[in-house]
Amino acid sequence: MNEATAFNPALLDASNSLRERARALRLWIIRCDAEGRVLPDPGEARTTEERLLASLLTSGYVRHHLRDAGSRWATQDMAEPVELIQGVWAIPIPEMHRRKRVGYCVAFALTPEALEGEQFQAACQSARLDAQATREACEAYATHRPMEIARLALLLNWSYAERQEMEAQEASIIELSGQLAESYEEISLLYTLGGAMRELVRPGKFIQLMCEQLRETLGFAWIAVRFLSTGKRVGQLAGMCQVSGHVALERQELARAIDAVLERMDDATPFVVEPGDRAAGGRFEAEALVQPLMRDGALIGAIVAGEKRVDSAGVSSIDMKLLDAASAYLLVLIENTALYDEQRAMFLGTLEALTAAIDAKDPYTRGHSQRVAHLSMRLAMAMGLDEHTVERLRIAGLVHDIGKIGVPEAVLQKPGRLTDEEFRLIKLHPEIGQRILKDIPQMEDVLPAVLHHHERWDGGGYPEGLKREQIPLYARVVALADAFDAMRSTRTYRKSKRRSDVLDEIRRNAGVQFDPDLVDVFLKLDFSRYEEMIRRHLNAVEDALSVQGKAA
Repeated sequence: MNEATAFNPALLDASNSLRERARALRLWIIRCDAEGRVLPDPGEARTTEERLLASLLTSGYVRHHLRDAGSRWATQDMAEPVELIQGVWAIPIPEMHRRKRVGYCVAFALTPEALEGEQFQAACQSARLDAQATREACEAYATHRPMEIARLALLLNWSYAERQEMEAQEASIIELSGQLAESYEEISLLYTLGGAMRELVRPGKFIQLMCEQLRETLGFAWIAVRFLSTGKRVGQLAGMCQVSGHVALERQELARAIDAVLERMDDATPFVVEPGDRAAGGRFEAEALVQPLMRDGALIGAIVAGEKRVDSAGVSSIDMKLLDAASAYLLVLIENTALYDEQRAMFLGTLEALTAAIDAKDPYTRGHSQRVAHLSMRLAMAMGLDEHTVERLRIAGLVHDIGKIGVPEAVLQKPGRLTDEEFRLIKLHPEIGQRILKDIPQMEDVLPAVLHHHERWDGGGYPEGLKREQIPLYARVVALADAFDAMRSTRTYRKSKRRSDVLDEIRRNAGVQFDPDLVDVFLKLDFSRYEEMIRRHLNAVEDALSVQGKAA
């Protein structure tokens, strides 16, 4: 390895990153060339112990054995760990430059046996080190076992390869950014798209912004993004055809034209569709640039730019580069959105399973949390709240009674009137629920609903006796949904009430128990989906009572 390669910034960065990870694993890193000759190491020994260890491992005695190991590694496709001297293992991580092995980051792993015997003494003598002081300094590192070495080698090689791949990706990004620096508009476009990539919940909003920015920056009459309807790789975006600007075709006709073009595509190479091209059914009246979108090796759609207006020379390499860059942003967003949706589904599934398990303790309350969640969501939508708040209120409704897990089942299922002590236990469930959820970051905004859904508009509720607007909005919404479902469903101590009777009760308690403004909206809700849910509940209760009767 020549000096320029030895001190290549990318190799140095990768080795320094590996050194930090190795330090945490009680390993020591030394760089050598392809023949096993130790290179000048800029790595810093931070303590006296590390300086002694480094001196031991770069002693003439150890260097001699390392060169022998280098000769052996040169003949191996996959360089394997070697025990240089007793208890001192050298784990080679190849350094690659232009697809060629130019050297190694060698991770030294010491077993307890390394600090004993003649070879340790010889290494200390070679480095002119005091054997006892060096032994004490190295004890913290001499903790590995021979059986661990192969696994450590695999872990370190993976870590290093990952770092090199990241370096390569970063280099590609830097190169692309340098090319785009020719134009302020181009940089502005990428900056805008990068800032908008937080829209994981609403990727359609990002796509619309991307289309508008591309059209304004590149000077096309229109920009369209089309996703194919087949496959699961695009999730909620399947079948979408988003357009910015004026195009002569109707949206569905444009979608069919793009689909026809994509039928002949099998890779991500951009291409130009000429006016009247038969591949598009002759539908395009002007030149159009097509940037295919690929995910997991499969075609999922395309970005299409049509009718260049600004540059009379037609489609340029800059247009292609920017569409390619925009497609990269879009594909990252799709990947992140898919991951977000998966994590969100897992999170909600866990919540639903937990609340269903709590409700299932009693056939009379089974499904209560899901119904309150549904009513809270419907009320939020009718109030005109944004999508995020609607979803958060659904979650609030789902977990509002989670604190009942801390209330004795005998109290929850008691068919008769509760004693004062039993009612005191019941009234603890909002505070128990708040304590259960308070350390979960994703639940922070719904905690007020869990804690205060039994507060009353007139201040006569619990646990804090809040009144009117002192009661958080989420709690006011869930309180209304909770009370409605409690009256509409069958409980151990009474049968369900008719919906009309329950709504009359809600109306009478507007401004007393409930927020009167919310009541006005609630009374106008469409309860058809809720009635399906409550019908299943009532049937389940009847079945449970029938089984109990037969058992008796």
